Amino acid sequence: MSTLNLHGFLANYLVTISLDVSSPVLKVSSSVAHILDLSAIFAETGQLSYVTSLIIPTLDGHYSSCLDLVISYGLPADIVLGADWVLPCQPIFSEGHTAL
Repeated sequence: MSTLNLHGFLANYLVTISLDVSSPVLKVSSSVAHILDLSAIFAETGQLSYVTSLIIPTLDGHYSSCLDLVISYGLPADIVLGADWVLPCQPIFSEGHTAL
């Protein structure tokens, strides 16, 4: 697991974000999914997931996207950005790891 942590907003709710390229998909903690009361769907993989907006602070403002997040338990943060997000986006992190 990566130790890099950021803060962002998921559906206007402040969340902690961790990066983990060993995870193949983006994940949301079950507790955050419950708090936000989002409508779950079954992803192509058969896993329960939510489609919602994620906003991450950047050096130039913010990154915003509508993402498909798989519901997961025991995560190190509210959101885990997996390889399916990290590898295509190739983020560059600022000193202090507070923004992309």
